[in-house]
Formats: sequence, C-alpha cells, structure tokens
Amino acid sequence: MLDIETVKKWQPQAFQALDSALKNSHLPHAIVLISPGEVGEAELAEALATRLVCSDPGEGLVSCGKCENCHLRGIGTHPDVYYVRPEGRIRAISPETIGGMMTSLQTKSLKGIAKVVIIEQAEALSKESANKFLKTLEEPSSKTYFILLTSRGERLIPTIRSRCQTIRLAPLGKEDMLKVCREELKLTVPAAEFLARISRGRRAKALQMAGSLGEYQKDAADILEIYSLRERALPAIREFSLAKHRAMKEIKDQGDEEIAKAKKKLSDELKDADPNVKKVELQKLEDAMIIANAEILQDMRAAVYEMLTDLWRDVWLMKRNAPEQEALHSFLLPQLKRLSSLYSEDEIVRNVSEIDLVRGPAVFLSMQFDVVLQGLLARHIAPPEGRVLLRDAIKATGL
Repeated sequence: MLDIETVKKWQPQAFQALDSALKNSHLPHAIVLISPGEVGEAELAEALATRLVCSDPGEGLVSCGKCENCHLRGIGTHPDVYYVRPEGRIRAISPETIGGMMTSLQTKSLKGIAKVVIIEQAEALSKESANKFLKTLEEPSSKTYFILLTSRGERLIPTIRSRCQTIRLAPLGKEDMLKVCREELKLTVPAAEFLARISRGRRAKALQMAGSLGEYQKDAADILEIYSLRERALPAIREFSLAKHRAMKEIKDQGDEEIAKAKKKLSDELKDADPNVKKVELQKLEDAMIIANAEILQDMRAAVYEMLTDLWRDVWLMKRNAPEQEALHSFLLPQLKRLSSLYSEDEIVRNVSEIDLVRGPAVFLSMQFDVVLQGLLARHIAPPEGRVLLRDAIKATGL
C-alpha cells in the first residue's frame, strides 16, 4: 500500500473532496472512486473506511490511529468493514455475494459507530447483482457507507452510478510516473521514459508492463510489419496469433501446476484435520489461485488489444502530420510513417472502432483468443473494396 502522504500529493482534488465532505458533515452514503489504475484509490478507500469507524477522529479525513477500532483496521479484522470482490473464472460479483453483504448489513454495528462496504472492481456487478444492490443503495441503513472502486467507469451500470457521488482520480503526471518507473520499478532511464509514456499515468499499467518491455516492443514491431504487408500478411497473422495463444497457454499450465503443488502442501499440513474442514480449505485455496491466474490472462489479452489501439493512434498522428514526439512508439517512427501512407483516414478510424467492438468480449468472456485476434487482424489489412463481416474474417483464418 502507498502511504497517505503520497496519495495526497498524487490526488489532491480527490483527497480534498473527501476531506471537505467530512469536515462539513456532507459525506454521501455512497461514493464511487473512478481511477486510471493503482494511483491511490485503494488507499483513499481504506483511509475513509478507517475514519468512518474511528472512535476519536480528527477533522476531515483523519483517524486517531490509537483506538481499538483503528487497531482492528490496522490488522484487517474490523467486524464492521466489509469487502466485496469479483469471484470465479469470469471475475463477476454474483447476486449471492451481494445477498450475503445485504444480510450482514441488516445486523447492528458490532462496534456501534458505522458500517462500511468497499466494493472492488465495481464494474463487475452483473445486472442481477446490481438490481439487488440498488435496493440497499436506495434505502441505506443509518450509518452505512458504500465505497465503490473501478478503473472502468464506463462499464459501471448507470443506475448504480447515478446513486453515488463520483470522484475521479487523475493519472499521474509525467514526473511522478517517471519517479515510479525509476525508483519503484528500478528501470534504466530510457526504459523508464518509454514506460512512463506508454502507460500514460496509469501506475497499474506500468507495474504490469515493467517486466516485459522488450517483448512488448518486439510485438509492436511485428504488428506494424503485418499491417505493412496488407493482403500478403495472413501467414504472419496466423503465426503471431498462435504465438500469443501459446504464451498464454504456457502461463495457464504453469498456474495449474502451482495449484496442484499448493493443494498438496496444504493437504499435508491438514492431514489430521476434520475431512470436511480440509475439503473446504482446499477448495478455498484452489478458487483463490484460479482467480489470480484468470486475472493474469485477462491482463495479457487486454494488453494486446490496447497495443493495437495505441499503434493505430500513432499511425493516425503521422497521417495528420503531428509532431513526432507525440507518438507513443517513437522508436518505430519509420514504420508508423509508412503505414500512414498505406492506410486512409477512414481505414484507421474503422480499425480502431473494430478493436473497441471486440476488446471487451474477447478479454472477459470465454472466446478463443487466437481465433478472434486472427479474424480482427485479417479484417484490418483487407482493402476497403474487399472487406467482409468480422465473423467471416474469423472463419477465413482456417481455425
């Protein structure tokens, strides 16, 4: 976790909004923090939750840090602070999870001050879950507060968002992002400058990419080469897509091996435990590790589609004769300029739109990644007069 002073420096407006609401006794019962990703949203939520259950708070967003409630918050065992998180392979917040949370809120506050619910990745609320949650939002119990966190505000169900006060967290500035890359991630100056540029102030993105910058740069160069070949690129498209699929399968297989080893170790440790208890604990371990592995694979799929979008963004900039330093992939300027002469403005815009169309389902649903990616790339390179429906382009890959 980041220290709160760093968060205040990074997010002065968000911090001030919460601080002023508390000082003026105008804190709403439901707040949604919309963030670019790991730029202080979790720390603000934790600080607010601690302040709300503190026995002797100061003014604004200040907790005493000495009372029993602050101690329980510090060790993560406060009975009146609840967490709701996505679960399962598709990373959804289920109606059952919301139902359990609502049942807990119906009981009296155990410490007699307030109840706080922190909902992580709130965009993962399904329609059914959201409808169930709405009943609680519309008629909240006294001294009950909800803090929703999301980095995908546009995916948050409108009826939920309309009942919350929205506070937007800003991307990190260039100097702060460079500091993260140099000091936190220990990157060289050239690598730090590239990562700071490509992550665009999103600390979560920088953390995700830090260990694979070389692979990213190679993939970007390979994609531009594919686009430059146009109708002759189908073999290269197939190989690129299958290579990404193989990399993801390798990570999944490694994850499965780690799950098996962890379950065996826990099973040995619980050899004398009650069989039912042992079964429950093993299932909990497996579920948690499956979720962690699923998130890694989702991040990998999302990164590919974001790279495609960013590359077309750079091609567009070159098409419009923008300053070269504005390109995210400045190390590929000759290739970007060549593509800007090969593709029309309409084609560039259309290709970006089609990435947006495919991205969500391809990242979060059970779609065969390599097949979808091949179909998308095949459609991108097709000349305007020969374009086919996306589903036909996927079929044309031969898989």
